[in-house]
Order: sequence, then structure tokens, then C-alpha cells
Amino acid sequence: MIQKLIVCICMGIALLYSSVIFAQTKRFDVVVYGSTPAGIAAAVQAARGGVKVLLVEELYQVGGVLTGGLAYIDFRTFESVQGFFREYMQGVHNYYAGRYGLNSKQVTDSYNGLQAEPHVARYVFDSILANAGVTVLTNYRLQKAYVRTVNGKPTLYSAEFKHAKSKLLQKIDATVFIDATYEGDLMAAAGCAFRIGRESRETYGEIFAGKVYLKDGRFMLGSTGQGDRAIQGYNFRICMTDSAENGLPVPKPANYNRNTYMPLLVAIQNGQITAVSDQILKLRSIPNRKFDVNDKHMANSISLARPGWSWDWPEGNEQKRAEIFKRHLDYTLGFLYFIQNDDAIPEKIRTEAKQLWLPKDEFTENNHFTPTIYVREGRRLKGVKTFVEKDCQQAPNTVRGYLRNDAVAVGDYGLNSHGCDEPHAYHPGVRDGAFSFATSNLPYQVPYTVMVPEKMEGLLVPVAISSSHVGFSALRYEVIWSSLGQAAGFAAVLSLKQKKQLRSVPVTLLQKQIHEAGGITIYFSDVQPADKWFRVFQYFGTKGYFHNIPEWGTVAFEDHLKFIGNNQYTPAFPHHAAQPQIKMDDRLAKHWLQLAGQANHPLLTRNYSNMTRAEFLTELYKIEHREK
Repeated sequence: MIQKLIVCICMGIALLYSSVIFAQTKRFDVVVYGSTPAGIAAAVQAARGGVKVLLVEELYQVGGVLTGGLAYIDFRTFESVQGFFREYMQGVHNYYAGRYGLNSKQVTDSYNGLQAEPHVARYVFDSILANAGVTVLTNYRLQKAYVRTVNGKPTLYSAEFKHAKSKLLQKIDATVFIDATYEGDLMAAAGCAFRIGRESRETYGEIFAGKVYLKDGRFMLGSTGQGDRAIQGYNFRICMTDSAENGLPVPKPANYNRNTYMPLLVAIQNGQITAVSDQILKLRSIPNRKFDVNDKHMANSISLARPGWSWDWPEGNEQKRAEIFKRHLDYTLGFLYFIQNDDAIPEKIRTEAKQLWLPKDEFTENNHFTPTIYVREGRRLKGVKTFVEKDCQQAPNTVRGYLRNDAVAVGDYGLNSHGCDEPHAYHPGVRDGAFSFATSNLPYQVPYTVMVPEKMEGLLVPVAISSSHVGFSALRYEVIWSSLGQAAGFAAVLSLKQKKQLRSVPVTLLQKQIHEAGGITIYFSDVQPADKWFRVFQYFGTKGYFHNIPEWGTVAFEDHLKFIGNNQYTPAFPHHAAQPQIKMDDRLAKHWLQLAGQANHPLLTRNYSNMTRAEFLTELYKIEHREK
């Protein structure tokens, strides 16, 4: 009964989406282009702020790669995952608990609601959007952006979209636009400056910049550090199942060419590869006997991603992207068919590969294969602030990263780039541009200004953010993008209600709203949104009160990476505890009061030694806000 109800709800929402067609130019307060998780977060948060919001999506479904097969979410510590993404996780948990029971295997396999089947992720996003009152247009592709000069500044004020089937052109006016596409399509159409490719090592002084080969943490011969137009390789995050009852065989592509996969066969025959899981493919289990199947990028020169094939995607028109998509699709289906059926593949590997099927209950509109290619990197905005390699590393004379007082999000993963080009002749097993480096990367703050274009008004860009290629490799994750999208939604409402440009919204008020919604702008291992002093610690932490506590020095974190769970997530980051319940001491009290400009405040004369840190900062918070 519950299953039938869920199916009816999903069909009803889909009908609601497809039936929304306007006969003439319409106006909304906020238009979000791209229903990535960041775009959904932005649209939902803006709608909750009481403004009229439209979310436009090119595909037939919302959710980006999360409804397209990506279920094994990238981050390190659960303490860094807050705000809108936690709401999504709760929705996933509630779905599985409601349908299968709280103690079911499905609930366990969802891992606190983190890992969902594609159709479940779609249901959760559809429900959140519907409950927030967001108007959604699917199957509409951007055609043109309209910019005019307002008070001497270029301002985006309208955009035109074309329906994929009817070819209907629909013009939409708005005061605020949010480009939440992976490619940065709207910001480019509006004329914003952007980057594509890799900077040289000299541009920002980044170790991993330019042409680079990295293996076992060491730079290899051929690492020149020169910039170029290369970007990370794309692939599909394929949803597959080991249930024959719910499975369909992988079809053989019409243009199948066995020779394409000979490098993989050579590696198998040489004994380098003896199994499918974690050698040929990265398989991660999700509920109901399904898997998130990904590229195995650091182990082999050949897997699902094809370095170099993605370079023309970001600026490609509709036809060019369709060609690139088809090339990846044929290659991927051929790859799977090859390891399942080719007689030269050892029987042990073929038998393991044949256990994988396309699920009957996923992507029923698209032949049971994802409609979404994994765009790891597209255009990157040239914004007010450019996020670079050092922004996610430890700052001097502190246990934390660099302080960003205007932070609106927190990242916690590290530098990670799938290969950008084919392997070098000297190193046939290592893709050019592949690196994964997390040892010295602490939880890092992401400033508001990475979303703000250098010159364009009326636009925020929370996904194709302002960063170097290397810096982007630490930000390109759905958890971080969702936080930035939620912040963009808050900023849009502030801009509208205060009649200010997006670049001029009061960031302290924006941060306050983020904290009230359970989002974070500074990382703590022991203060969570449910704690009564959560907002107090976020407020003072973002101002730097925990960056230079007197008794702390510089700490190395090389021993931290002890993984838990499914070999992905780690315990809370060390030396990032606020310790709210320990007693104050004289040195720390004077330090904090000095930072607050309250060195002579009567609070000093009180017996603060009997106060905890939480009590002290709560009193200081009241003083600061009372005096404002």
C-alpha cells in the first residue's frame, strides 16, 4: 500500500512539473537554473523565505547526479554535513523506515539516510520541492540570457528557455538568478568571465597545478606544472543490481569495438588485475541489493572515465554535448559488455562481472540507464574571491585552516582530481592530472564571495564557483555545493527584502540565518545543531575565537586518516573541539574579551572561573548583540 502511495505521489508531482507551461513572459522573484542538489537547496530556501521561486531543469527529472546514480557521497566526517543536506538525509531515512521498518536492512544500508537508490533520492527531492511551494519546469534548456545596465552596472534580468519536445520558447524575468548547473551555463550566457582548464603552477603557487603525474604521493617524471585546457574526465555513476529478478542484461552497443578495451585485457593478462570490485570498478553497496558503480581512477589507466573526452563539454552546444554523452554511453556499455562476455577475460572475472545487472525499477524513462553524466568539472566563475589550493590547508600558527570571516559553508574532503588526460608514455599506468591528497587538508571554510561574479549583478553561482582547478577539486562535492546553494537561497531573499545587490547583502545576517537553519560556517567536532549553544559557537568560531586559543600551537594531522564505515568516512577531526562544558580560565577569558573589544567589561570582574565556555560565550553573545 505504501509503495503504491509513493508511486502515485511521484506520478502526481511529475504531472505537475510537465503541465507547467506559460503562454507569455512570466516573472518570478528568484529563478534557479539547474536542479542539482545545490539548485534544489537554493530554490527551497528562497521559497521558504516567502518569495516566488522557479526552478528550471534541462532533464526530465530533478536532483543532478544524486538522482542519476551517485549514492556514495563524498566527504570525510559527518560533523561537516549539516544544513540542507541533513534534511535530504532525513528524508531518505524516513522513506526507508516508513516503507520497510525502522530496524530493516534497507535503513541500515542507507547509512543514516546518506545512501539512496536513485528513485528514492528523486522522491525525496520532489517531496521537499513540493512542500516548499517551488514551481518546477523540467525539460527546458537555456537559450539566452538578457542583461541590461542598471546604475552603470551589468545586470541579469531575464532568461529564455526552450522545451526539449515541444520546442516552446519561454522567457522568464526575475530579480535574482542562481546558476546551479554543473557547467556554469547561465553565468556564461550572461557574459560573466570564467575559467576552463588548469592553471600553471606559477599562477597561484599551487603544488598540484598544471600538468602533473602523482603516484603513491610522489610527483613523477613528466610533471611540468604547465597550464592547459584540460579538465577532469567524466563517467556515469551507474546504478546496478546483483538481483537477477530485478535485473536486465547490459546491452551490446551497436558500434561495439572490442579493440577499445584491449589495454584492460593486457592488464588482466599481466596479473595486474584479478577481480572486478575495487580493481576494474569501484563498487559501493546501497539499499535493496544495488550498487553505485564508479570509475576506479587511481588504480588503472582504463576504467569508466575517459580522460580527454570531456574537454569540449563545458562550452559545447546541445548537439556537441549529445555527441559526447553518446560516446561515453557507448564506451560504458561496451566496457561492461566486454568484461561480462569476452572469452579472453578469465572466467573468474567474467563470473563476477555477470552478477551485475541494470535494475528494472530504475530510470524507467531512459532504458534503465542513468540520463546524467557525471560532470566533475565545467566552467569556473571568475568571482570576487578565488578559492585556491592553500584555502583548504592548515594556516600558520593555528590548528585550523585559514580563517574566512565571510564563510557561508564548510568543506571537509581534500584535494581530489580524476585524470584529465591519457597516461604519459613514461607512466602508462598513471593518468595525467590524477591526484588525491588529504593528509594536510583540514576542514575548510568557503567564503560567500566565491559565488559572486566580478561584475555581473543579479546572479549567484554556487556550483561552478570561483576557484582554480586545484581549489575546485576540494569543493566539487554535493554536500559542499548544497551548503552553498542554501546560502545562495538565503542571500537571494535578503537581497530582495533589503533591496540590496547580492554582493552587498550583510554577510553576518546571512550567517545568522544559515546557523538558524542548522548550517555551519566553521567546523566543530563536538557542537552540533541540536545543541542549545550551537549558534553561539558558530558565531564566535566564524569570527576566529577558536583559531588562536592561547594554549594551542601547531599540530600535524598525518595520523588522522583512520577510516570508519565503508572505507570512506573518518571520525571527527581532531583538535577541532569547542569543549563547551569545560571551565573557563583567566587567560582564555581575557583573550576572548580582547577579541570582542570588551577588555574592560564588568564581566571580567565576575567569577567566570565557575562558568563553562558555553556559558561565557553565551553571556558575551548577549553583550555584543545588546550593544548593537
